[in-house]
Parts: sequence; C-alpha cells; structure tokens
Amino acid sequence: MRVFLGAVLAAAVGLAPAAGAKPVFQVIHHFSGTDGAAPGHLVGTSAPTGSFALYGTAGFGGFTGKPICRHAVTREQGCGVAFQLTPPKGGQGAWTETVLHTFMDGADGAFPSGSLAVAADGTLYGATTSLAVHTPRVTGRLFSLAPPAKGGQDWTLTSLYDFRSSKVGQFPDAGITLGADGAFYGSARLGGNDDRGTLFRLGETGGAWKGQAIYNFQNDQFGGNPTTPLLAGADGNLFGTIPHGGVNGTGGLFEISPPGDGQTQWSMRLIHSMDNFTEGEESKSPLVADASGALYGTTSLGGTGFTFPEGTVYRLVPQGGQNWTMEVLYTFGADTIAEAEQGGAPAGPLVIDADGAVWGVTTLFGNPKCQEGEGCGTLFKLTPPAKTGQAWRFMLVHKFSGRSDGGFAGWENAQSGLTLGPDGTIYGTTPSGGTHGAGTAFAVTP
Repeated sequence: MRVFLGAVLAAAVGLAPAAGAKPVFQVIHHFSGTDGAAPGHLVGTSAPTGSFALYGTAGFGGFTGKPICRHAVTREQGCGVAFQLTPPKGGQGAWTETVLHTFMDGADGAFPSGSLAVAADGTLYGATTSLAVHTPRVTGRLFSLAPPAKGGQDWTLTSLYDFRSSKVGQFPDAGITLGADGAFYGSARLGGNDDRGTLFRLGETGGAWKGQAIYNFQNDQFGGNPTTPLLAGADGNLFGTIPHGGVNGTGGLFEISPPGDGQTQWSMRLIHSMDNFTEGEESKSPLVADASGALYGTTSLGGTGFTFPEGTVYRLVPQGGQNWTMEVLYTFGADTIAEAEQGGAPAGPLVIDADGAVWGVTTLFGNPKCQEGEGCGTLFKLTPPAKTGQAWRFMLVHKFSGRSDGGFAGWENAQSGLTLGPDGTIYGTTPSGGTHGAGTAFAVTP
C-alpha cells in the first residue's frame, strides 16, 4: 500500500459527522485588505503553538502606506501577508486573525503563493513569486517563518533561497511540498532547459540552501508550464497533475521517483492520460490521497453525460506494480439551469473525511444572480456508495453569492481549495467578496 505524507493524516483525523446532519456554512473572517487580500490555501496545525490554528498567505494586501512595495496604491494592492487564524476559546465567539508578516518586496520578496508547509518544530515554509525591486533577477523565494520564542510575540521571517537561475526554475507559483527526506519540492512554471518549467528540489547542505531541477518540461507527453503543487509519498516518490500533455493532449497524472543506487537522474513516468470525452480535461488541481493510496483530483472541463460537460471529480486507484485504474466519481454539467446551479469547473485540493466522503469547491456557476449569470462557484460533498457499482451521492452544500460569503473559491489558484480540521470541520477561503471585498475564510460543520 502506498503511503502519502500529510494527505493521509488529514483524511484520518477527521471525526465522522452525525448521521443525517445538514452541513452548516459560516464565514469566520472577512479580509480587509490591510490584513491581506485574495487569501490562498489554509493549513491547519497545532505544531507552532500547541493549539490548533489555521495558517496561510494572502497574495495581495497588507499595504502599510510605505512606498517600498511597488504597485501598492491601495490596501488591496499590497504585496501580501502571512497570517494566522485562531479559533475562539470554547468554540464560542469570533475567530482572531493575526498578521505574521507583511511582505514589502525587499529581502523578504513579494506576492506569496501556494500552500505553506509545516515542519515538526512548527516552523512554516512558503514561497513568493515576484520579480523583487531590490533584486530584479529573483523570480521567487523560499522563506521560513519561525514561531515566537517562549514569552515572545513576533514571528521571524528568513529568506532561505532565491530563484535566480533559470536552470532551477522561475516563478514557483504553486508553493512547496515537504518531502520524506526533509527537502522541499515544487513546480516552477518557467525556466529549465526549454523554458517550459521545472520540478525542483530545495535542500539544505552544510548550512546553505541549494536548488536542483529534478525534471525539465519539454512540452512533450508531460506538457509544460506546471502550476500545481506536488504530493509527497513516504517512499520519496512525488505525484502531480498536468493540465495539458498526456497521450490525448488533455492532461494527466505523473509520478517522479528519486535516483536509485548508483544513479543520478530522477525518473518521470506518466501514470494516466485523461480522456476528455469521459474523464475530463485540464487536470489543474493538486492531488490528495486516502489511506489506501488512491489519488483524488478534479478536471475543470470535459466529462460525459452532458451536452455541456463542466469538469469532473475523479479517483485513481493503485492496482499493484505500476498499474492504476481511473474512476470518475462525478461529472458537472450545464445543460439546464438546475444542473448549472450545482457548479462547474471544480478546482483546488479536495478533502476526504473520516467516512470517505469527498468535499470540494467549484469556480463557476451556482448562484445565477452572481456575475451576470456565470455564478460564483459552489461547495459540494460526494458520499461514497453503500454498494460497489452504485453512484456517488452529490450534495450541494453552499452556493457562493459573491457578496458577504465570498466567491470563486479556488479561482486562478488551484491549490486554494479545502482543508480538514481535526474535529471534521472543513475550512477554506475565497479570494474575493466578503464585507470588504478582499476575500473570506469560511468553515463548514458537517
């Protein structure tokens, strides 16, 4: 059985919801711009402080009035922040947001993107993606955020590695993943031998951080210009998705393995090519895994059963050796208004609760009054069938209005989907909407 880091833990710790209970949606924070705008993926952990909290970055906002951050004219147009969301004591009252760091486009970089990684000691790691003013050849940075020392309050940001060399990669938009060997892995959408992007490894050796391109995209069967993070296996292998490429040119899933004894090159393998007519296309979302090692993801287009198919939710099940079996769990469609109100173009990482149900968000459709009929996306739940061969059961949990509840969860940032808390609560963000129009963080009680 394949074992994956992080994803299995997230699926295993959630408590089962009460039978027949209706999920409850609640906004837990409205971003104001000053405290961040367009928040990304949340990470739930108790490692930094001993108490559960949510951590994330906002790609914009944090404007302080200082002229250091270029293009920052309003509070929404700052260079981004890293933040903490702390739940109320006893479960009653409001959540508290704390800005851990405001990026100023200096030595700290600007415009953080992708999910944070959490080390065992509570240190947070992430990446920024800008061309910094003071170091114009830098196209991204790896940074760490260390929690306060005992009795202190301030988190400490340290820039660890600059993406200067196009050989390693440029613009690590998808963020980073902590691998089994303690190094960080990710994808860069540009750079490499053919400027089609890379998969990279960042590791510390002798007190210095060094970068290495472990794969150079060439616009072949693996496509190019990757924009999704990697899923790390306990055996050192990494898994990811490509929106284009594959046998049919409509995307697929890959596995990359570290060098064996006496070898120096990583081994890249296409484990599945998407069939856009039946399975969907443009597999942009990050992968998650269940306890059996099956991989779950989404496509933003295609599928079967509709004149206008609008993406799928799928599962890739290991069959032993190098064999996998594809299962489409649900296809979104827009042939009728009722079908379109369920959503379209699912995105962002899914979560799997303790009962095996799959939760996710869509970036389109839903509320027909939002965005002149295009909708602002939905939040959904898929319940596995009681018997093999039966269909998964779809539940529409929430239709985003684009107003106080936010909108477009996962939009243009495929890794900003959902997160599972230790008590089974589902958490997520929207990059827009809310009281101030700068996005929201929300919670769903199953």
